Amino acid sequence: MTIDAEPSRLRRIAAGGALLTNACVAATQAFDTYRGRTHVEWAMLVAAAGLLVASIAMVRRGILTQVFARAAAWIMAVPASLELLEMLRSGGPVHRETAVLAVSSVAALLLARPMLHTEHARAAFAPARYRKWFLAGATASAAIGMATTGLVLLVSPSDALLAAPALLLVASAFGVLRMRAWGVILGILASVATVMVSVALSGFDPISVTFGALPGALLVLPLLFARRSRARAAEPSRVRVGAAAEGSETRTVRVALDEHVVGALDADETETDTRAQCV
Repeated sequence: MTIDAEPSRLRRIAAGGALLTNACVAATQAFDTYRGRTHVEWAMLVAAAGLLVASIAMVRRGILTQVFARAAAWIMAVPASLELLEMLRSGGPVHRETAVLAVSSVAALLLARPMLHTEHARAAFAPARYRKWFLAGATASAAIGMATTGLVLLVSPSDALLAAPALLLVASAFGVLRMRAWGVILGILASVATVMVSVALSGFDPISVTFGALPGALLVLPLLFARRSRARAAEPSRVRVGAAAEGSETRTVRVALDEHVVGALDADETETDTRAQCV
């Protein structure tokens, strides 16, 4: 287990500042002046406010704030980076705003990455196994959930109920970070529901289906790995342990590998809460 050193205050501020750049770009795009009249894009303004909050959260040490700040950064980094790569591939002009969004959001993710693996962060979120998988699942759930909710409310506010699975994804991220079994189960089910809603609305779009299924896949894989490990650990094995000399006698000791239940989310087996456990 690798524990990263606590990042310096300067590095944390730099990460928050990089994400703050996204908020500034979004805010400038929210105001459109045409023929002396200013039109306000309220959805873009709300996004700018959310990025402002995320930039502040990225400076803090809490694992919950870090995951949701990184989710906001991923929401900006993925589409901006893909669009920038397409511009570079096609040889067309590169939009300055797109380049700024891509570079600053990726920089924020890289600068803040050690915050997930410091001693403080590992104490706050300490599953017995597969910590990186659960962190990735929680981040993906928060990012996909927030992005999908925003898109539904922006494109079709009258169909706000269709955002329910996405909101459940956001809720599941809270549950996973609090090491609760319901968080993992809810994330998997909400991911499936998100894919079904996406297919029902726009048919089978590979990109939409992939992003919708990503949180569920990241959360279910640790459970499958744990089940496989349990099956292996349940098989007894014989180990010859040196000679224990008592006079001229030599004993052969048989050591059986006992079945050991390892909690995937909870390392303490004495607790009776509803935290996720796997073998």
